[in-house]
Amino acid sequence: MALALLLCSTALFGEVKVQPIFGDHAVLQRDKPLPVWGTADPGETVTVQISNQKLSTTADADGKWHLELAKMSAGGPYDLTISGSKTATPIVIHDVLLGEVWLASGQSNMSFSLDAATDGAQEIANSAHPQLRMFTVPRSILPDPSDDLHGSWQVSSPETSAHFSAVGYFFGLALMQKLGVPVGIVHNSYGGTRAEDWTSASTLLADPLSASQVATGIARLRNLSQDMENYRAQTAAWEAKYNVANPPNTGFKAGFADPSTDVSDWNKATIPTNGKALGLQGATVLWFRREITLTAEEAKVQQFYQFRGLREVDTFYVNGVQVGANTDLVRNGTGDRSYVVKPELLHAGANTFAVRLFSHGPALMQFGTTNMSPALMGEWRWKQEWQTTLPKDAELQLPPLPATDLRNTPSGCFNAMTHPLNNYALRGVLWYQGESNAGAPQTYAHLLTNVISDWRAQWHEQLPFLIVQLPNNSPTGSSWAPFREAQVQVTKTVPNTFYAVTIDVGETNNVHPHNKRPVGERLAVLAEHNIYGLHIEDAGPTYASMKAKDGVVRVSFTHAEGLKATGATIPNFVIAGSDKNFVPGTATLDGDTIVVSNPEVKLPVAVRYAWSGDPEGCDLYNSAGLPMAPFRTDDWDPMPKAVK
Repeated sequence: MALALLLCSTALFGEVKVQPIFGDHAVLQRDKPLPVWGTADPGETVTVQISNQKLSTTADADGKWHLELAKMSAGGPYDLTISGSKTATPIVIHDVLLGEVWLASGQSNMSFSLDAATDGAQEIANSAHPQLRMFTVPRSILPDPSDDLHGSWQVSSPETSAHFSAVGYFFGLALMQKLGVPVGIVHNSYGGTRAEDWTSASTLLADPLSASQVATGIARLRNLSQDMENYRAQTAAWEAKYNVANPPNTGFKAGFADPSTDVSDWNKATIPTNGKALGLQGATVLWFRREITLTAEEAKVQQFYQFRGLREVDTFYVNGVQVGANTDLVRNGTGDRSYVVKPELLHAGANTFAVRLFSHGPALMQFGTTNMSPALMGEWRWKQEWQTTLPKDAELQLPPLPATDLRNTPSGCFNAMTHPLNNYALRGVLWYQGESNAGAPQTYAHLLTNVISDWRAQWHEQLPFLIVQLPNNSPTGSSWAPFREAQVQVTKTVPNTFYAVTIDVGETNNVHPHNKRPVGERLAVLAEHNIYGLHIEDAGPTYASMKAKDGVVRVSFTHAEGLKATGATIPNFVIAGSDKNFVPGTATLDGDTIVVSNPEVKLPVAVRYAWSGDPEGCDLYNSAGLPMAPFRTDDWDPMPKAVK
């Protein structure tokens, strides 16, 4: 059996087909040759036409065809027509625009949707931008490179934008408004993935740092299909042995999902919670209820909700109507559920959310949410619909769940999500990834360089990479400071790469900060200056040099015009002498330089700024409103030590 959630279907021959990225509302890259490809019967003549261009080719012995249209200027809309010599009805793709196309990739902070972002509801309500469009590549992992691709282009509007990548949206909007041309974002990200996941197997196998992991990961993917079948059979046998199965849904008939049903006598639980915390015994069916208040604007657009820890079977209701359900235990193995609620089910004010959970035992029952759905957090009411007692140790005999969460499988995302894009004409790449690699900063520059080399080889050009430097996050995340340095190191050694500083827009102990607008807009500024040649400031104050004299260090910067601090003091500077013992530094502005000192350090030799996992109050900016980049003047052990 195919890998149920991971494998895409193979294209069938017998008629001309084109990759779905060439679909209605597509944006094609202006001023570059335009590859177009698909499948047909072997030997069939395929003709592609757009505007005044008409080009033909022949499908090869494997049924694949590929041609390259001449470059075109920004404009449209056009029809793109693909016809075959053996196909009666041509494919006509409508509303195609020529403009700027960027690939937005990485992990969960690139996936982070607009509806979960700061002021997301207001932005969604104002998101009618016909020339801004997004194509989202479905998340998938494969052991070998695939040509299959799914998805569709969406025109930005209040009806579609809620689940756009927030960073991609804000970048595209800023670029569209600045350049005055259509912008298309190809969104290609997967939460929790590592840089290795986005690198080709050939590169990883040739790299001593990763060769053994790649071989193991590919084998694991190929064995998964049989593991899934075995697990289903073993679980069915366990259910038959103990006479346990998901019972008829009597709770729904009893009105457990009905907003008019009074649940004031139900039990209370604050999520995340689990079966043992609730005192459950045996196999069980539970109902959870909560009222979620929406504004009038929020109720007019589709909403996105993500649960976490629902390891088994669940059904989700909004205002008494079933929105979705998950019933395949293998498919549900990762425990994350994502549901889209359409506006017709919502209204301003209180909305009733209900979840029905069937669990094989208290050790397996979990209920929670993610930072992407803060509205779900807090207190819920719960009630048991059904329960059956199990013999002692019966739960321990349940088969172990196969490793269906295959993130962190080397080359898996490259094979399934990057390779199918082939060389779709792009202007460049937005890269927001690193949280999953942040614990090993010493290898990241090497790993990201591999990603960039692989993707440039696939696209046959030196695509620019705009990299998001990780924001402030965790007070205990000491590796994040040298990790940010590793990201910068890539931009110093790999041509046509640039980084955007976000040290001021993170959230303490939240790896998914909500304020995505400045992230997208700072990436847009990088593109406008470095790719499109606009004469604007593209970076915040950046360390250039230091001079120590009379116990004081004067630090100089580039990009420092209008250097200013928005707070009453200037925190996050530390200073050290030759003993390498850093202590807090008193920092003051002096024109476009900063003077740092501490009476304990008579002969200072080094200064660091924002060199921790979660520096607070990073409020140094230049006149363009761009923040100062974290830095250190020394080359000592980069891991920060305790400051007195």
